[in-house]
Amino acid sequence: MIAGAPDVLGVQTQLLSCAYSALGAVTGVGLPQRVAVTPGPPTWDGCDCGLLTVHASRLYTSTTFPADAGGETSQRRCGNPYLAVDVTVSIVRCAPTFGVNSAPPTVEKEIEAARVLWDDAAAVLSGVACCLQTLYDARTIHEYVVRQQVVIGPEGGCVGTDTSLTVGFVNGCMCKE
Repeated sequence: MIAGAPDVLGVQTQLLSCAYSALGAVTGVGLPQRVAVTPGPPTWDGCDCGLLTVHASRLYTSTTFPADAGGETSQRRCGNPYLAVDVTVSIVRCAPTFGVNSAPPTVEKEIEAARVLWDDAAAVLSGVACCLQTLYDARTIHEYVVRQQVVIGPEGGCVGTDTSLTVGFVNGCMCKE
């Protein structure tokens, strides 16, 4: 890692661990078996065992966190005072699909899938929020904001949520003065 650079992977790994632990405390369908920090949005193959991922989608500088500096730089030689990273935590499970003779899923299966979706959503949101506060208190991150949690799918027999957040680091002046 470059001296002064934020430990984005370390923060992502901690967020993944916190979300996984929170899911273990509430889920009635078992923990996801595919759990990883991914380099981009996860591939939705094999969601039958559950999928939990964390990925960063953007790194940018900020003069006032979490606002994007939009190309403006401060008078500091190393640029703006904050580095911000947009992160997404995804949880995906199976969605009811057509059965024998293209029969639609039963109402009971749809209701159960909705229950699992909202249990997972609440657990991930809680685990991520607590984790971010812990990282902030430990001064691992400078600031954070939880942006939104949206339903993804159902698509390809999978459904879940994406929880979006932004983590801010103090720009440790990665360039040489």
